[in-house]
Amino acid sequence: MNERKLRKLLVSGETETLEFKQSPNKSFYETTSAFSNARGGIIL
Repeated sequence: MNERKLRKLLVSGETETLEFKQSPNKSFYETTSAFSNARGGIIL
């Protein structure tokens, strides 16, 4: 992934396959697991 694509994702906001997290907590690990198992989610 290059900077241009990252900026585009940040500007587009959260979607069904993109979610923003500020810091790891229990929810972070649950979400990470779900994204890695469904619809090609992106983890940055």
